[in-house]
Amino acid sequence: MKLDLQDLKLVAAIAQSGSITAGAAASHLATASASERLKVLETSLGAAMFHREPRGVTLTAAGSVLVRHAHALLAQVDVLQLELSHLKQGLQGEVRVVTNFVARARLLDTALIAFLKTNPRINVVLEEASSADALKMIQQGKADLGVAALSDAHADLACRQMFIDQLVAVTTRTHLVTTRKEVQFAELLNYDFLPFSASSALQSYLDSKALELGRDLKGRIAVNNLSTLCRMVEAGVGVGVAPYSLVASLRRTLAIALTPIQETWSRRRIGIFWKPDMPRDCSAYRLIDCLSDVMLPDDRSS
Repeated sequence: MKLDLQDLKLVAAIAQSGSITAGAAASHLATASASERLKVLETSLGAAMFHREPRGVTLTAAGSVLVRHAHALLAQVDVLQLELSHLKQGLQGEVRVVTNFVARARLLDTALIAFLKTNPRINVVLEEASSADALKMIQQGKADLGVAALSDAHADLACRQMFIDQLVAVTTRTHLVTTRKEVQFAELLNYDFLPFSASSALQSYLDSKALELGRDLKGRIAVNNLSTLCRMVEAGVGVGVAPYSLVASLRRTLAIALTPIQETWSRRRIGIFWKPDMPRDCSAYRLIDCLSDVMLPDDRSS
């Protein structure tokens, strides 16, 4: 079996368009040439990639598998070409980092500033994802480093603890929950709740915890950032949940109160993950060392 990038691009284009003719055009091939390449590929693989129908083509089971992997491989090729282009332009490298909600904000505020200042020829690409998805991306080679909860650790990934993330209830200063040292997450769901947008990794985490309680976390309005959340809480619109380290300073300017969530899952150890076979002299390792040098303190919500 022999595959080349042109074959993968062609199959992906045909699958997207539902037509061999349109797929050939998108791949800058004549229809006859595309048909011949597809025939040779199917013979080599011993399976048809498409069902030929009067109005076009649809993927077979084998074709679906090939297209799924083709998309991943072609994306990796794009990343490779981009990184090589950067090197040609004088950059030493690029580090792809996927982080959860809290780590993204904290890294932007401290560690990445120090790293980018001392490494002007290395770029950093940040992407937000849940802890579980972040680790999957590391395993799949879609990112160099992942910042995620250590509770989601995989045995095949190296890791180092960075900080502890404490989630707190954000309420008005006169709210009933402020009379206690801690509050259960389940109790907060009885009040008007202010969730983050659906794309937030933190919100996905909170949604999963609500589902474990048999509850559907639907709020009055989804907010896009912590500042908006706290201003709405101050106005009495509802209550929310946020990382203590990211909202503690807002208590100085807004009439809000922060009460630690009682459940053990609300206090998470956050670490940085990477593949253990990653070269020690690569750009990503420089970032790991920098993160260690400016290790963030644990959250203290008292």
